[in-house]
Amino acid sequence: MGIVCGRSDWSGDESLVVFKCGPFLGHQAVQEFAYDAGGGHVHPDANHFVLFGAGEWLIRDDGYRSKWTGQHNTLLVDGRGQLGEGKEWFDGSQALAAKARAKIVRVSSSADLDQVTGDATEAYHSELGLRRHVRHLLFLKPDVLLVCDEVLTDKPRRLELRFHPEGRQAARVGNAYVMRGANSNLRLELLMAAPDVGVSAEDLAIEGRNGEQNQTMFTVRLSKQASVWRNAVALSWSRLGQPPKTTQASTEGDVWRFSVDGRTVALDWASGLGQRVAARP
Repeated sequence: MGIVCGRSDWSGDESLVVFKCGPFLGHQAVQEFAYDAGGGHVHPDANHFVLFGAGEWLIRDDGYRSKWTGQHNTLLVDGRGQLGEGKEWFDGSQALAAKARAKIVRVSSSADLDQVTGDATEAYHSELGLRRHVRHLLFLKPDVLLVCDEVLTDKPRRLELRFHPEGRQAARVGNAYVMRGANSNLRLELLMAAPDVGVSAEDLAIEGRNGEQNQTMFTVRLSKQASVWRNAVALSWSRLGQPPKTTQASTEGDVWRFSVDGRTVALDWASGLGQRVAARP
């Protein structure tokens, strides 16, 4: 099914990341079936993730409602989402006709760093010209998540990455938003921000379970008109009364380095490998 979960510990005060990038009925079913065997409840959400920490949900799912990619934490291309979206029930016939198989391509876990990488390219309509959408999650335990996206298209297109925080009280601090929840603070920061990347946070209208139109989801949106986009976002969280950690980023060719709280993680875009970097003596 392409679902990966990573947690910091089992203490009762743990952080949890859940990532999804797989075919709507699973790899074997999509490969073998010529009909939809019952995928109406599935969502068009390859490369979507949710996040729990500091005692509550921080980055949320959209819940039980009509099926739209824009209501998830993933990519839109020219304002459109993935195969099967747009109705009260997921339209599995589109994904089956294309034999679309979004997939997990890397998973690794250690005591202080988890990595999961998903390739959602096949989840999108071919006419959108998407050549690549690979997302790397680097979970620097227990309270920092790096979300790194590589997007390639056939020509410059309107690309948009969406994130849906649970908290709605957002304060803009430079290239970051700090959201306050019932028990937590969540910091969402665009790293190495370029002037051509638009950043906004607002309530967006969404469609309810039976087509209701009077509902909203709080959404942080990053947008860019481009055919090539490498983007990194740092999410960090803390209990109320404590500031979330900040992340510094630098680049050296295809290698991007992220430093937080005395620890450094490097992502090599060419190989897709993320790893801890030993501190210099």
